[in-house]
Amino acid sequence: MKLRLHTVKIHPAVDGEDSPSIGAELTIHFPDKQLIGGMIALTLFHPAPETLTLAEIERLAVAEALAALG
Repeated sequence: MKLRLHTVKIHPAVDGEDSPSIGAELTIHFPDKQLIGGMIALTLFHPAPETLTLAEIERLAVAEALAALG
């Protein structure tokens, strides 16, 4: 299974939130299977998301998704 960053959105902190958030969508691809794939969306909180590179956001998002999938 491969997870790749597809979409990123930076959201400012709103009332009641400690920090801004990153909205990320990952594509899911199974290279050894045909016609199986999908998307997963998640929100990550980070104190300064605008300082992160796309590669760093992808690493954070993939790690979070894999942890959630178990």
